[in-house]
Amino acid sequence: MGAQRTLLLIDDDGDLLETWRLMLETLGHVTFAADSGPRGVELLAEHRARIDLVILDLWMPEIDGRSTFRQLRQVDPEARVVVTSGSRAASEVNDLLAAGALGFIAKPFGIEELRDLLERTIEAG
Repeated sequence: MGAQRTLLLIDDDGDLLETWRLMLETLGHVTFAADSGPRGVELLAEHRARIDLVILDLWMPEIDGRSTFRQLRQVDPEARVVVTSGSRAASEVNDLLAAGALGFIAKPFGIEELRDLLERTIEAG
């Protein structure tokens, strides 16, 4: 894989955030982690020049992935976002893909799936 990248992870499950962080560090990348949509939007606003990709959970209690996606795009219209969920809710995923999300990765995913995702979304341009 290419150069070190910086990713923003947004999910209300702290254990998943830690697992993803460890996987990404194993792959040589840097992460910011947010346990809510609002915190993710704050982190993007603070570090947008550094963040190469956002991995965004679709279902969160405070504000959902769809609303968070819109707010992320207000902060950075060019934000590169991939949606994740434990259940593929086709209409919600398709809505976000139509709005500019780069893709979808189903939970749970392993390090190989994460590596493939990064190659498809970041390395390919």
